Amino acid sequence: MWTDILISAALAILTIVMAYLGVHVTLHPADSTRAKRWYKIGFSSCAMVAVALVVWQGVRNGEAQAGFQRTVENAAQSAQRASQRIDGLQRDEQTEIARREQAERDLAIIVQGTGKSTREGVVDDIKKSPIKVELNGAQPETAPLQSEDVRIVSSVERSIYPDAPYAASWIIQPNVPITGSFRRIISCASAIKYIEDHLTGAGIISVGKGSKDTGKMVPEVRIDEGDKTKIIIDMSAVPGIPLLTPEHSYIVHVYSDVGAVIIKKIELGPK
Repeated sequence: MWTDILISAALAILTIVMAYLGVHVTLHPADSTRAKRWYKIGFSSCAMVAVALVVWQGVRNGEAQAGFQRTVENAAQSAQRASQRIDGLQRDEQTEIARREQAERDLAIIVQGTGKSTREGVVDDIKKSPIKVELNGAQPETAPLQSEDVRIVSSVERSIYPDAPYAASWIIQPNVPITGSFRRIISCASAIKYIEDHLTGAGIISVGKGSKDTGKMVPEVRIDEGDKTKIIIDMSAVPGIPLLTPEHSYIVHVYSDVGAVIIKKIELGPK
């Protein structure tokens, strides 16, 4: 950069010098041969130096132009390579997305197949190993649990209580309409902490029983205060309206904080 500035300044100075010599010769013509020779040498020297500087400046401009052209070409090539790289990355990304989606679909198919096989295996195991219970005065029964004209279907469910993680649902379904009362004592393998119950269907009405000692109303389905592993069901119907029917079941939800809720025995009662 500074070289170009110096060349331009030198050319300007030479131009001024040559202009001065021309004006001086015009105003003061040379009187002797020696003076004329010095004028000629001065003009020739200025001209040669000026030509040399112009040529040098032209060469430098050409080199700068060539360098700029190479820079532009290199930039264009870099931009082209970057564009090709971006295109390649986009293609790789699309390929990876397609591969991931295919893997997710394959995994879903595998999981579905495994789940189906597991469910079928569990069903087969349950069929091969039914639950057995003991009834007062009767032989052990197989699942679903049968107590006279009522069967109880037990299934594991998700607990709604953080402090009682074990839960089960009992569906009590009669084979024939039950009128009057329904009394059972169900013994479990683990102590029970919470219990909930509700009827299904319309037109089925039961009332709470009154305590013999206090005369207060007590729940029809409750945990035995003396033995937390026992559930007492003591239901009475309103006259003229069935207590339970085959079309409408009675559902009991049982929760334990010590272990799985498994029915061990069903007894008739309470007295």
